[in-house]
Amino acid sequence: MGHPPSHDRPSRRDVLGSTAAAGAALPLASLAWAGVPELADDMGKAARAWLSLLAAGQRPRARLAWSDPLRNAWHYVPRSRPGIALRDMSPAQAAAAWDLISTLLSPRGLAQARGQLMLERTLGAITRNPSFRDPGNYALVLFGDAGASAPWCWRFEGHHLSLTTVVAPGVGLAVTPVFFGANPATVPARHAHAGFRLLGAEEDQAFSLLRSLEGSARAQVMIADRARWVILWPAPAASFPCSASKVSRWRI
Repeated sequence: MGHPPSHDRPSRRDVLGSTAAAGAALPLASLAWAGVPELADDMGKAARAWLSLLAAGQRPRARLAWSDPLRNAWHYVPRSRPGIALRDMSPAQAAAAWDLISTLLSPRGLAQARGQLMLERTLGAITRNPSFRDPGNYALVLFGDAGASAPWCWRFEGHHLSLTTVVAPGVGLAVTPVFFGANPATVPARHAHAGFRLLGAEEDQAFSLLRSLEGSARAQVMIADRARWVILWPAPAASFPCSASKVSRWRI
């Protein structure tokens, strides 16, 4: 059985708050660190190995300060991103980048991340816009000093994929935010990898859960009977409580 939360220990928000944002080492009580020091150490080694393979001109773009506001500027849409994109890496650099990613993901998760790049190439063919749907436009960036005593993080991100891992030495490891998406959900016929479903298992489980609900329970969890063409989330805090007219809409 799990232990009840302890209110006299610092929360993750406390750990990664203003003091950590300055890059200072935090002499805080141990939270979940006991279970992850080896993992954090592996991440630090992999991050430093990737940095060591970069050219001098690449390193300032690859590693930014922990306090850089870009650390919070994550998104799932196709766009330019901080860090070094896969298309700008040599084969050795890209292999080292995947080594870092593999310290976080299970074999299945790693296959899904690689599958996302394959799906992006397929989407480029379907939309006849391969320069915009570019599997090389997935970037790796570090914030802070990997393996040091102060908090640091790394992010690998591109269209429909965002992986952010924060390491707070002596305190814990947070994997958030994380985003996996799939477009198309099923690759149509007459295209490479026809029938491929990147998140097929997750989709099937979600619909199975939905079908298991009845009556008022199903009504509570369903916000619409048709999928929207946008992702919806609440308006800024000043607008709460939000209504249907107070939401931000982004194309995906």
